[in-house]
Order: sequence, then structure tokens, then C-alpha cells
Amino acid sequence: MNRRKTQRKQTLRNKKILALRKRFKVSLAICFSVCALLVAFSSFADAHNQKEKYYTSVMVESGDSLWTLANEYRTEDFRDNNSYIKEVKKLNHMTSDQIHEGSYLVLPYYE
Repeated sequence: MNRRKTQRKQTLRNKKILALRKRFKVSLAICFSVCALLVAFSSFADAHNQKEKYYTSVMVESGDSLWTLANEYRTEDFRDNNSYIKEVKKLNHMTSDQIHEGSYLVLPYYE
């Protein structure tokens, strides 16, 4: 009789353990699915909110410098004026910071 009670308790314990394992697996699958959906939606949102890079041509006027042009045309997508000026120089094949009145520069911006 004692042996039957022990076997019954063991069987019930095993069933509880199996049920817990099953719940854990289902919970894990749900968490994984939710995380995958969040990653997919955030990627979609990032792609949807991405700005396009454009270029404009500007004639250098008296008193202009790369710094004043950066203050006027740099968008928040550029880290700072120095990084913007570096890109302007690269776009215009410039080796120095000197610009001359009447010349044209290509300036990038995001929209």
C-alpha cells in the first residue's frame, strides 16, 4: 500500500514537472516571437524614418568661410561643424580650408 502511494506521488510529481517544462517552453517561444517582431518593426520604422541625403551648389560670397557655410547649411544629421566641413572638402576635392568669392561649392544636407 505504501508503495502505491509513493508511486502515485512520484507520478503526480513527474506530471507536474512535465507541465512546468511545457509552460516554460511555450513562454520561451512567445518571448522569442515578441522579440523577433520588435526587431522587425524597429527595422521597418528606422527605414521609414531615414532621411535622404541631397546636395546643393552654393556660390561663395564675400566673407564666407567653410565654418560660416557649415553654420548655415549643416543639418543635425552631421555630428558637428568639423565633420561637415571635412565632407564638404572631400566632395569638392579641396586640400585646404581656403575658399574664394565667386567659386561654387557642393554642400550636402539631409531631408
